[in-house]
Amino acid sequence: MIPARLFEETSRFKLIDFLVNKKLLIKGDWFCDAKGNSIGGYIKGSPANPDVALSLSYFGFDIEEYKRSLNPHHNVKRRIDGKIVNRSYLFSNLLQEQIKNDEWFKDNLEIDETFIYTTNKLLETTSNYRKYPICSNKNFFNYLL
Repeated sequence: MIPARLFEETSRFKLIDFLVNKKLLIKGDWFCDAKGNSIGGYIKGSPANPDVALSLSYFGFDIEEYKRSLNPHHNVKRRIDGKIVNRSYLFSNLLQEQIKNDEWFKDNLEIDETFIYTTNKLLETTSNYRKYPICSNKNFFNYLL
């Protein structure tokens, strides 16, 4: 591993593009800011993807070691939470769907629901103001029906 700051910007972007092309990184709108705006980012490619396995083999990496890098705890799902993401961002529903729809990810990863961006829309409600006066218990129950 080499810190990104040691690469000049042009070289770093070329390297990222190369890894995306080899399917070892997947580019997508995996994050949202507090207003719900999409934020692009990268996730590692799935070990279930044959292209990932071929790329790992090409570079001489063991697929089991790669799986451990994604989830070091065998038979226990890795919980993705706020420690992984910048405090200003949340995970998008797109990332949640990517995990749920992938053969390996769905069995080995889960996102803490409290860190997924959701829209909170107010539901339309009726007013508690009554147009008609309630004169008796009988009328009250008629209004409820």
